Amino acid sequence: EVLGVTAIDVEVDASHAYFTLSEGPNAVVSVNKAGGVPTPLAAKPVDESAWHLTIDDTSVYWVQSGALKKVGKSGGVPVTLAKAAFGHIVNDSSHIYATLGAAGVGRVPKEGGDVETLATGDQNGVEAVAVDDEWVYWLNVGTATNEAGSVMKMPKAGGTYEVLASGFRGHPGFD
Repeated sequence: EVLGVTAIDVEVDASHAYFTLSEGPNAVVSVNKAGGVPTPLAAKPVDESAWHLTIDDTSVYWVQSGALKKVGKSGGVPVTLAKAAFGHIVNDSSHIYATLGAAGVGRVPKEGGDVETLATGDQNGVEAVAVDDEWVYWLNVGTATNEAGSVMKMPKAGGTYEVLASGFRGHPGFD
């Protein structure tokens, strides 16, 4: 049974909504956008939680207990792509980009492999990530008591990161 557990994140495509579950035996579930019975796509140990997710044309990717996982949109056996302290994730045609907390921003090839760290250094804690065709963007959170937060960007190909906006506080959990 899918119901009666906590849903954590959701993504949609043309026909379905995909969501992660924090409790129970299912990590990722889909449901037709017209409604209906949710369909489990990937199982997990009941003592693990599935968190953030992203989708592409064929697969669902999600964070589960220190690992980046992948399964086809029709379901199956999950594949572990990499292990790290992943947070929020997004994707482009070749990589999954992830927040890595105070460690910065990283990416993993969609086929799996090592985590490539893109931005490190003076990050207070990276809380969100986004990509476009050329750039990766992230929110470098401040703390609740200072205004060290910033929106950052850097080329996907690597290089120096830039501050787009700064001078805001993080939420109260970041002291």
